[in-house]
Amino acid sequence: MTLLKNQKRYTNNMTDTNKHLDNDFPEAPASVTYSIVSRDGYPALFTIRDSTVLGLIQKMSIMEDKLKALLYTPQVKQSFGAKKEVEYVKDASGNPMPCPTCKVGKIKVIHSPKGTFYGCDQSKFNPTTKSYDGCKYFSTVDPNKVKDEVEIPEDF
Repeated sequence: MTLLKNQKRYTNNMTDTNKHLDNDFPEAPASVTYSIVSRDGYPALFTIRDSTVLGLIQKMSIMEDKLKALLYTPQVKQSFGAKKEVEYVKDASGNPMPCPTCKVGKIKVIHSPKGTFYGCDQSKFNPTTKSYDGCKYFSTVDPNKVKDEVEIPEDF
């Protein structure tokens, strides 16, 4: 029985303590959380708060300048459906290879579960017609491996 009284008193003390903390640290009406990466590559979350939005914006400006000075960078979150950067076929000089069909577009690499393909970046999929509009260039062979010259046999 004495043990229960001690437990009850302890519980009441914890409740009183929590009420005291709530009065000292009210919820901030304005806050922002930064997702950052240190110069050594360690990710971190950093939250700043203020009682007003204007005050928070001023703190954000100071904080962002300080984070840049310390060489922290934003942590970019990858999300489902995010578009990847387009990969182009490079010619011998390292520039994107022009399309041999339309001469306007560049040849892009298309990775698929069925293999690697090559197509013109001027070709766009039309969901209404379920076909591609624009340039019709498409290849299953790397354009760098295709010979421009056709060998003619001597007995031709």
